[in-house]
Amino acid sequence: MDLPYPSRDNDRERGRPSHSYRELPELPPGHTPSYDPEALPEGVTEEDAETAERMTLAATPGCRVFSPMPYEVCGAILQRYEAMGGPNSWLGLPNSPEYTNPDGVGKRSQFINGSIYWHPHTGAHPVTILYMTKWNQFGWEMGWLGYPTGAEIYHNNGGSRQEFQGAGLFWSQPTGVYAVGGAIRAKYNSAGGAEGPLGYPTTDELTVNKYDGRYNNFTNGTITWSGVTGARLMYAAMRDRWAEHGREDGQMGYPLSDVQIAPDGTGRYLHFEDGSSIYWHSATGAWRVPSQIIAVWSSLDWEKGPLGYPMEASLDADGFLRQIFALGEIAVQGNEGYYRHYPFSGAAATQSLPNQLTPADESNADDSPGVDVMNQSGDRNEIIHTLRDSAGRVGPLRRGYWNGVSGFGVEKIYQRHEIDNMNLVATTMLQPGGGEPSSGQSRFYRQPVGRTRCDDSGTCTTYRRDVIRVVVDYRDDDYIQGDNKTKGVITAYCESKPEQVACDSWVNSTIRYPRQGPWPYS
Repeated sequence: MDLPYPSRDNDRERGRPSHSYRELPELPPGHTPSYDPEALPEGVTEEDAETAERMTLAATPGCRVFSPMPYEVCGAILQRYEAMGGPNSWLGLPNSPEYTNPDGVGKRSQFINGSIYWHPHTGAHPVTILYMTKWNQFGWEMGWLGYPTGAEIYHNNGGSRQEFQGAGLFWSQPTGVYAVGGAIRAKYNSAGGAEGPLGYPTTDELTVNKYDGRYNNFTNGTITWSGVTGARLMYAAMRDRWAEHGREDGQMGYPLSDVQIAPDGTGRYLHFEDGSSIYWHSATGAWRVPSQIIAVWSSLDWEKGPLGYPMEASLDADGFLRQIFALGEIAVQGNEGYYRHYPFSGAAATQSLPNQLTPADESNADDSPGVDVMNQSGDRNEIIHTLRDSAGRVGPLRRGYWNGVSGFGVEKIYQRHEIDNMNLVATTMLQPGGGEPSSGQSRFYRQPVGRTRCDDSGTCTTYRRDVIRVVVDYRDDDYIQGDNKTKGVITAYCESKPEQVACDSWVNSTIRYPRQGPWPYS
């Protein structure tokens, strides 16, 4: 890697050569030069080479001249240089005298491909041009990094690091060189450092306003620190979700711990200062769960309960704060919470019911026996939407009718049982296992729903429960014209009520819409 040598010209006024040039003896008559005039390094003149020969005749005790370079390498720096192989090492030949650093104590000698720095507290250590370039950005040894405490260390994954008094510098080909120090470095080390799951740093230590905090980002995560919270670690997917909400200076504030392993051994979670959490699972991704949703979710035993992990962002809809989970949904309004869920895991169905689906207009409704309440221009066999259960069976949702005594489809579900959101019907049909046989070719599907009440401390208790039952007839009906003769959805009602009684109104609050696409658990 060809990098320009970082200049320390600004230090030369304070730093000074430790060994001044003296009047040198002349070379003896007939002296044979130890260098080849035709093979001098670039920038080295024959005069330089001859000076080096003359310096060799009067070298300072404890110093050595490496011809054809007219510079002495001395003391501990010389010992380190020779131990590395001298001019045959990666440093190459010296190209500067030994300088005293601006602190008046430390020494340095420059070589073609790097430098060796010495201080009585740290010893003598080589530094590559790559690491010197970064060190320069922090003010060399007078900055917070201080002096090097060791040579470059190579990692098995192709990168390397070098330790300094104040921090470590880490390098990899994709990321570049960045500094990690202090409590963040200690946390990084505890997680395996550059060869651990976090990977290499992708930033230097950056500042945040809250609590005068600091953080480093890494290839696969972040470590954040403040004097109030200490150092906290999280991995990439959770970090990125947190960053969407402003990180430390955003609404969530700092994490209250390192990332935690969920009881299933697969998922991960973190709680934050504002009472919210981020939960991650490989099947669902990382999602923030607001404190209001958590109050209900925790009362259902978190991800271990019937709803599983969150799989979408929460949103305000129709006056409710709602969030979709892998196997259900939670809705919160004030201190009231609502939820729906499937009774078993294992759903693997798709659904594409549009969010805007609504039941028939009630304006022409007439509950008098024998009166067909569907719109005069309507067709009771009109397919409102084609639904599928988790086993792939097709069950049309037809307009249907309700005449006060009998009926089927949307009109009966809406007029008789007062379920005004047909999405609740659609999601109930996604019961894992494909529902249960009823009679003939009919099947029924069940979806538990509940209502909670939360106190001022955020503790929620379920005080209403019910089960939505949907009945679907998969037989062909000779009275239906066209290709799809399956009668489809007959009815949907609440099991806590007799079949001819309306559901409680709160049941309709338990759903926004079904998740689009495949369910995660198979």
